Amino acid sequence: MTKVQKWFAKLRNRIFFSFVGCFLGIMLLIMGVFQFSSQKYFSQLAVSSTRRELASITDNLESTLQHVINFSISASINDGIIRIARTYPTLPGSEAEQYAVRKKINTIINAIIALSPNIAMWDIMAKDGSFFQAGGYNLSELDSFDKEQIMKQHQNARQAMITGPYFYLPARETLKENGKYVFLISKPIVDLNTRETYGYLMFFIEASTIASPFVNYRPNNSEVTFYITDQENTILLASDLNYTGKTIREAFPFSKRDVENLETQDYLTKENVVYCSTQMSLPDWKLIHVIPMDELMKEQHLFARIFFICNLLVILFFALLSWWNARAISGPILDLSEVMKNVVKEAYAPVEVPGTSEEIQILYRGYNTFAEQTQQLLQTIYEEEREKNDYQFRLIQEQIKPHFLYNTLEMIKSMIDLGIYDEAGEAISTLARFYRHSLSKGSNIITIATEIDMVKQYLYIEKLRHMEYFDYEIVCEKETEQYVIPKLTLQPILENAIVHGTASDGRMCFVSLSIKNAADTVVITVKDDGNGIEPEKLCQLNKNLDEARGEEKGSFGLFSINRRVRLLYGTEYGIRLESEPGKGTIVILRIPKLEHLDETASSILERDQETAGRKQYEENRYY
Repeated sequence: MTKVQKWFAKLRNRIFFSFVGCFLGIMLLIMGVFQFSSQKYFSQLAVSSTRRELASITDNLESTLQHVINFSISASINDGIIRIARTYPTLPGSEAEQYAVRKKINTIINAIIALSPNIAMWDIMAKDGSFFQAGGYNLSELDSFDKEQIMKQHQNARQAMITGPYFYLPARETLKENGKYVFLISKPIVDLNTRETYGYLMFFIEASTIASPFVNYRPNNSEVTFYITDQENTILLASDLNYTGKTIREAFPFSKRDVENLETQDYLTKENVVYCSTQMSLPDWKLIHVIPMDELMKEQHLFARIFFICNLLVILFFALLSWWNARAISGPILDLSEVMKNVVKEAYAPVEVPGTSEEIQILYRGYNTFAEQTQQLLQTIYEEEREKNDYQFRLIQEQIKPHFLYNTLEMIKSMIDLGIYDEAGEAISTLARFYRHSLSKGSNIITIATEIDMVKQYLYIEKLRHMEYFDYEIVCEKETEQYVIPKLTLQPILENAIVHGTASDGRMCFVSLSIKNAADTVVITVKDDGNGIEPEKLCQLNKNLDEARGEEKGSFGLFSINRRVRLLYGTEYGIRLESEPGKGTIVILRIPKLEHLDETASSILERDQETAGRKQYEENRYY
């Protein structure tokens, strides 16, 4: 299982990601629906706003043009202007007379238009097509200006007319960049009585004045793109003057259908750009305002960012809340699962019921009931096992009494018959001391020093019996003698070593008893140099010893002693065998360093629980 799988295998993480996943899915769905609906709404709102803006621009532009037209009408019906135009159908011959006429015209026109910022140039064209140059400009410098065409247009239309654009570059300028586009508002000078035309009044408006409503309605630093076309869709004026004179389809990526849709619907959205158009009444122009959708959707983008940030904060808050809930739900369960691990380690301690949900409390109460019942069952089992081991131990003692006694008495009789009286007397004294200790009433738990005394008496007698075939040594560290051990623990082990270590060929058997300190335990080793044990049999014997079961025939209570030691001290103590065929056998007994021992079943149970608890703690330290 990978780390990711292990991480997702935890209940807390699954609960957390279930909550967060569901909530995140819902929020993403809401955000998607909101984004789609808001974009559609704001898009329609932006188009409507652009159309309203274009309507305002149109009104402003029409108002500007109408003011200039009104000035032209006022000037064309002025008696002084009519009289001068009637008097001079052509320019005066002399310079002085020209100057006087220009001065009169200038005085009259300036009185009418005052300082109007919308009129860039003006002049009067005589009936023969010559200019008075009263406004101070030489209109012959106008590019593509056709005065014949102007007079022809006014033959049937006496109202003011707007034509253009014309490019005006003064003669003193050599760079085209210093020129400018202008539009002409022309009005015939007509005698109101005779209805005869005597000349033409001409007011010129700069292209920048025409474009100013578009610029003024846009925010600072925003891109302004507009087009003014005539009825043939020819561009008269654009934000980019390079498009002047071109058709709409040349300027835009429009198809014929797009142009038709723009004319019928007043707006068109193409390639993330909004095209809005409106028709002017005077003059007969069409205004097209072009705005990128991104610019129109700035408010929607801002609103979307705010909405996204708010949703992100909500998601983070819900994630923290989900994590807290996951811990609140899984925490008690995980704690209970940690406690349940102790069940495998035979630690059945009840736990405190946490103040959490009722369902979790039911689990804890159920576990506590199970633990209490298990403790009671273990108490019963331990008591029964103790009684059984006590009975087996008494059987061992009963076994020791007859056969050891009979064999020793036979040996003493033989010694007396052979006249070895001193050794026979010493043997009788040693036998008496041995049975006085082993058969004495009292505690079955004695110190190692007392057990060593009994072992010395036992081995002395065995040495007398098998003088030619047996020898021994005892090595006991002084500091171990104060610790306690069950009575008659070592004697059966030594007897087992003597019996199995004595070779059938009459070779000498040497048995070594060693008692040493090892950390918090006492290690007792009984070693013989007999024939040893086959590996398969040794493995089975150790397995039976580890499982505290079985009884090997002729083992002189080795398994019973092992069970008794494990019962008294805990399952981590007991007997372990080591052996090599032909090299002998080593019996290793480990017991704890205790100076006294309470043999009640409850104390044994508590000790095993503490031991299991320590193991569980060590295993979980780095979990």
